[in-house]
Amino acid sequence: VAPGTYNEQIVMPAINGLDSLNTITFRSSTGNAEDVVVTCVPTDTENYVLKLEGVHNVFFEDITFYANAIGTIKSTTPGNVVVVENCEDVTFTGNMFKVKGGTLSNSTKANAVVLTGSVVGLLFQNNIVDSCYVGIQNSISDLSDNVADLVIKNNIFRNFTFRGTSFRRVADVDIVKNMFLSGSTANAKPLTGIYLTEHYGSFDVLQNVVTLVDNRNGLK
Repeated sequence: VAPGTYNEQIVMPAINGLDSLNTITFRSSTGNAEDVVVTCVPTDTENYVLKLEGVHNVFFEDITFYANAIGTIKSTTPGNVVVVENCEDVTFTGNMFKVKGGTLSNSTKANAVVLTGSVVGLLFQNNIVDSCYVGIQNSISDLSDNVADLVIKNNIFRNFTFRGTSFRRVADVDIVKNMFLSGSTANAKPLTGIYLTEHYGSFDVLQNVVTLVDNRNGLK
């Protein structure tokens, strides 16, 4: 991807012909995430900068995804950055995921990465996640949703106002060697670096560094 700022809201549907040997990579041509910025103002009905729908075997490398906002910002102003829905084997490496700072990062609808439906095989490594309510979370709409095989490794989560990661009913997750540096708490809610509940299968939470403004929950 050539350097520049792309004012785009992107929906990527399933792409035929992809498998473990035939993949697609979207990468900054300079190798610097600051040189390629994809940005838009999310809305209530389309709350994302990038949405992946049913894709698999796709890689994103060295790109900035930035959720902007205009006008009066409320506690429910939309500001999600990336939504991953019903996908398999998606990799994010070396990217920046950023929500407009200030009061937008206090919005419950301003999260960096949201997993919905069944998501299997997410590798999230060497990224920077900045100024959001939750860094990465899964959204359960149906108990049949299957979120599994997640690797969250060597990332920096900074200036989040609620949780660094938040997972419910996730199978086989590794959260390893990340740095969590919170911002100030939103709405007086206690800060949490890593949140897991109702998990099953294997999980490894190892060698993470968590620094919270309120000194509350490193792991919950």
